[in-house]
Amino acid sequence: MRSIGFDHVIDYEKEDFTKSGKRYDLILDTKTNRSPFEYLRALTPTGTYATVGGVMAKLLQFLILGWWIRQTTGRKVVLIKLKQNKHLAYLGERFEARQLVPVIDGPYKLRDARDAFRHFAAGNHKGKVVISMD
Repeated sequence: MRSIGFDHVIDYEKEDFTKSGKRYDLILDTKTNRSPFEYLRALTPTGTYATVGGVMAKLLQFLILGWWIRQTTGRKVVLIKLKQNKHLAYLGERFEARQLVPVIDGPYKLRDARDAFRHFAAGNHKGKVVISMD
């Protein structure tokens, strides 16, 4: 994340940022696996929490409670719906210019696909899980 310009990166396996006492103006989450209230305590009074995916039960909580959170706390909760392949040409250009480096977990051999899926389902993967067909 630092290699693409982020100033502050948190390793969720080593630090629970919702309990650190630090407050953030923006939390962009791709793994949404906590209750909305845990994220709220890590936001500034006018902060925004945005998610692009995660555990379905937690996403439903945000969907149901989002309006209430905005009304009672002034904080924003945003569920971002990504349009598949919308910026594919732009991403391709960044990749060709070596400004975008994919993070790959694997490759796993096809005979190990079951283990790869278990690894993915446990949420222990780093980047995209790749299965090789050879």
